[in-house]
Amino acid sequence: MRVLIAGLTYGTRPLTILSKNLYNCGYENAKVIGINTEGIANAMNEAIDIALVDGYDAIAYLANDIIEPEDWLAKKLYALEFYPDAGIVASSLDRANDNGPKVASIS
Repeated sequence: MRVLIAGLTYGTRPLTILSKNLYNCGYENAKVIGINTEGIANAMNEAIDIALVDGYDAIAYLANDIIEPEDWLAKKLYALEFYPDAGIVASSLDRANDNGPKVASIS
């Protein structure tokens, strides 16, 4: 599956979380782009435009303020294959600590 990973960067937040998430994605056949534009909807639309023009099968939005679990992308792609009619597959957020980066889990 051709996957576009859209790294959404917000303001001056560090890119270390994005880098760690990319390292832990568990899937090697993905193209990564960085998007830093005003407004989340504009950033998401920019990724959709790129994916449509370049013929990607899926878009993975990756924020620089959410820590994804090990093999997060591989697990999401498995879910898309298992549920072929699904339009969106997302991680759930652990809201136990609202003071720092959110930790996502995939079950």
